[in-house]
Amino acid sequence: QSTWNTFNSRFHELWQTERTGALFPHNSFGNQDQEEAEHALFRFLDNVLQDAIGFAGAKMMRRVIGAAHVEDLEIISDPNARAKCEKYVITLARRLLLHRSEYSGIDDVITAAQDIRNGDPEY
Repeated sequence: QSTWNTFNSRFHELWQTERTGALFPHNSFGNQDQEEAEHALFRFLDNVLQDAIGFAGAKMMRRVIGAAHVEDLEIISDPNARAKCEKYVITLARRLLLHRSEYSGIDDVITAAQDIRNGDPEY
């Protein structure tokens, strides 16, 4: 959560002060007020968040199913407890991959993870 919030805040700041590249230069919105520029910023960051959510889901799936297992799960000695944790990870990873466009912010992702952990029947 803090990683996304820090990135988002810093990106907003740099958008206002350092936007010199070809993607959204300051003059691309003409003499219009900043509303159009802000709309472009929010669309851009929403796309970045959706990509990050999908990537996180893919990485999570890879860490459970693929060859690159994660030690956090591997050190659980009880096979039933480990299987339960892996099921939570796979359930969340699947949700992130298939429904990444439904998340409007990082807090929604955290809520989804908590709901899965708490056994919400929607998942």
